[in-house]
Amino acid sequence: MKIKCKTLIVSFVTFLVVSVLTSCDKGMYDVSGEFYHRGEDLYLGVVDSIKVKPGYNRAKLSWEIKADPRITKTVIYWNKRQDSTVVDVVRNNNGRVPMEIELKNLNEKDYIFEFIAKNDKGLFSIPKQISISVFGDVFIKGLKNRAVASITKQQNGDLSIVWNPIASSSILYTTLKYEGIGGSQEVRVENISNQTILKGVKPGSNIKVSTSFFLPGTLDVMNVLDQLIFIFS
Repeated sequence: MKIKCKTLIVSFVTFLVVSVLTSCDKGMYDVSGEFYHRGEDLYLGVVDSIKVKPGYNRAKLSWEIKADPRITKTVIYWNKRQDSTVVDVVRNNNGRVPMEIELKNLNEKDYIFEFIAKNDKGLFSIPKQISISVFGDVFIKGLKNRAVASITKQQNGDLSIVWNPIASSSILYTTLKYEGIGGSQEVRVENISNQTILKGVKPGSNIKVSTSFFLPGTLDVMNVLDQLIFIFS
């Protein structure tokens, strides 16, 4: 199970490496014919320094508009140009303009975002593209909780939980949940901890565990679904 978890994390992080595509095959993104006969002065400056951070059913996009005063907006397309959004340029100086937008309610899948600088006179830039993978419930279901080495009820009624070492550097911490004498309890277990002692556990309480992950280059902490590890009696 540790190997599968490591493989899943490494695969996802590898897929987060984004690539700006400056050309592609004949199809929806083929613009060579469209731009071949246009003079250079009819182009607007291309969108530059595109970056992306995927999250849970969302993505944050950032880019820069060059110091071309003719540019008034950026149009971003995705889903084969079936979806798009327009971001107006707000200039505070004559230099480059940093811009960003967060796209929410995205499905869990791979995306290619296409950026085109435009203005109200019909001029536009050569498109620039970037690809990402947005994660969701399917990816989270593939993550594994930190493994428990042993659980022992001690003579004084306390519960001792011994942990295996963390299986991934993307783990932030692990949370234990149970019913105590005073009500619902949560205990945060840091990665460096190898043993947790629970006191005052209510008889019949379900001991559950949930591990929290954060992958480099992403937006959101991902919490594994609660897993029952012990019934205190």
